[in-house]
Amino acid sequence: MCHHLQRQLNALQKRYHDGKGRILKGKTGLKLEWRQVLQPSRLSREYLILVKWAGLGCIPEVEV
Repeated sequence: MCHHLQRQLNALQKRYHDGKGRILKGKTGLKLEWRQVLQPSRLSREYLILVKWAGLGCIPEVEV
């Protein structure tokens, strides 16, 4: 498992306690996947955020 993905996952878990993350093995290699529900204010609706990142030098994919 790539050390930079594991370090990033550990940092996300420390900072954002409500989110869930894992490292997936796919056809193109390892990817970090992070899911979190965000609600900007009590009156606004909730948004499910999904971020996929393949590592250093790659642009993260973000879905809202």
